Amino acid sequence: MHEASIAKYVLEIVQETIDSDPCCQNKLVKSITFALSRPYTVYPDSFEFYFTELIRDIPQICGTQLIYIDSDQRGFFVSSIDFED
Repeated sequence: MHEASIAKYVLEIVQETIDSDPCCQNKLVKSITFALSRPYTVYPDSFEFYFTELIRDIPQICGTQLIYIDSDQRGFFVSSIDFED
């Protein structure tokens, strides 16, 4: 269930990124890439459920593709946020 609080935190990171960069403010978020290590501390399916619920009414982020890559670094973190051109 801690995936819900992590999803809220990730949304804050995405919104801060958008707000802090004028080039991103009028663009749709195309994808967010997450790096995660094994054993998983965050389960992608559970995280995705909560995150999708949080962003469903945010037009700039709704529909964003979530990508997960394996990492040698321990944990779960945002690797990149990509915007549409």
